[in-house]
Amino acid sequence: MAPPPKYDVSPEVPIRVTDLLNQAQIPCCLWENLMLSVLGASVEVTDADFIIPDQQMATAAVVLVSNNFKECTMSVDDCPKFGPLRGEPRPARHFFFDDGTHTGENSQTVNLWAHRSLLGHFPEIPCNVPSRGVHGHPYISAAHTTLLPPHVPGRCIGRLQDLVVEGRRVNVITFKPTPLIEHLLILLSRDIDRRPPAEHVWRSYLSAILEAQNYHGMADVAGFEWALTRTAWVALLENSPSSFDKTLRRMQADDIMGRTRAR
Repeated sequence: MAPPPKYDVSPEVPIRVTDLLNQAQIPCCLWENLMLSVLGASVEVTDADFIIPDQQMATAAVVLVSNNFKECTMSVDDCPKFGPLRGEPRPARHFFFDDGTHTGENSQTVNLWAHRSLLGHFPEIPCNVPSRGVHGHPYISAAHTTLLPPHVPGRCIGRLQDLVVEGRRVNVITFKPTPLIEHLLILLSRDIDRRPPAEHVWRSYLSAILEAQNYHGMADVAGFEWALTRTAWVALLENSPSSFDKTLRRMQADDIMGRTRAR
């Protein structure tokens, strides 16, 4: 039996960081293992990762530094934490929880990812999210919505609770699973056999999301097949049907499709 996942990041951290960015009118969305754990996946969560608009990256860095987060001053290739991950997607900037001392890959950090550079076709988070919240949005949802799985000790963070800082309601945002799956499939088709480290990341995200949906009884087979159809059209429009065929074969090898249907 696999050991239970670690939760080295308290849910208070993403709530606090979101509140700081929201006050500066910077929209942000959970990403990486923090997002996956909120969506119900059984993953290790050691960092707090956020996607923000590319053009607001510098402002976000000023906000975090002014609130006692220490930014890593090394180049990403020289950084002991992210340097070894060449070929994989890496954050644009990262900040330490504590005194800013590197402990290599075990350093705990708040990581900021540039939306357009990372996710390409996926629409950016609307700028009015910090002030208005999410109301029936097609691809993002509030991280406290009851549609998300509950917290399961030893497995996942699940939907967040107590999203209030100094009397302010904090709009922590995450991606909805089905549109996220669709875009991850597009990224997988793009990177398959071209960037193996990135391909591995997208495959692991897909496996984690679909495993979470199956575990919590939330698997949306119709939505997943719709995402596959959309991805096939994108691949054809980009004259890369072979990439889509490879994507299907890799997914079958990962048993993603089979586990989605086995509810």
